[in-house]
Amino acid sequence: MASMLRIIYLLVLVLAWPTVASAAPRWFDLEVLVFARDGMPRGSEKWPEFPELPDTTKARPPASGSAPLRLSNSADRLRRQPGHTVLLHTAWRRPVGSQKQAPWIRLTDAPDATTAATLDGMVRLSVRRYLHLDLDLVVTREVEVAITEEPVTGTVAIPLAEPAATPATVTTPSAAPAPAVTYTRVRQPFRMIDSRRMRSDEVHYVDHPAFGVLVLATAYHPPVPAEPAEAAVPTTVTSGDGDAAAAKTTTSAAPAAKAPGATPAPAATTPPPPTKP
Repeated sequence: MASMLRIIYLLVLVLAWPTVASAAPRWFDLEVLVFARDGMPRGSEKWPEFPELPDTTKARPPASGSAPLRLSNSADRLRRQPGHTVLLHTAWRRPVGSQKQAPWIRLTDAPDATTAATLDGMVRLSVRRYLHLDLDLVVTREVEVAITEEPVTGTVAIPLAEPAATPATVTTPSAAPAPAVTYTRVRQPFRMIDSRRMRSDEVHYVDHPAFGVLVLATAYHPPVPAEPAEAAVPTTVTSGDGDAAAAKTTTSAAPAAKAPGATPAPAATTPPPPTKP
């Protein structure tokens, strides 16, 4: 009977182990590199002038500097490449949970609230069966917008056959001139909303006509704390005649490691107590 209960207990532990293991938080280093592209072509696409902005009031700061930057070479290449500007390059380390538990992390290039931000938004990394990345970013760029000026239609007064109080005004059938097109520079916000499945240790590229994002998630395994060394245990050594007054207290310690080739020192001996006359 006892053996049967032991088998049932072991089966319960084996079945419960995946649940216990999945409950432990998984740690990841998340690195984000955002860059803007200069010189967007005129009239390439139509964008809303005032897009709805992401709600970053509940987003947390990224705690940058807590994880290494592994995309530094990519950032240097982008800085050297004409027409590209690195807006933000940061990384942080934190435990990653489900989508309901994972917080949004705020991303902005403005050091304080008084500076106009070119980049503002948030990112979220969660894990279900796979890693999932959610992005909601806004990049404000200066672009050239076309302004079309419609020509004024010419009119001419034509006298009638019979005298009238005022001449009639009609439009001439001549061809109208082409509208004049001029360009002006304005600050235009561009919003990117993206959600995708990720793999750890792989660089993912999220593309947008106005900017791009490089994302790298790397699994992090916290170090296991070392076990503390055992403390020395005091022991009492008494003399051979059992005299309590002659008792001596010594401290036991681990034996020292013997160096190779060294000759062991002779053990110290305790002289016998004097014999009573």
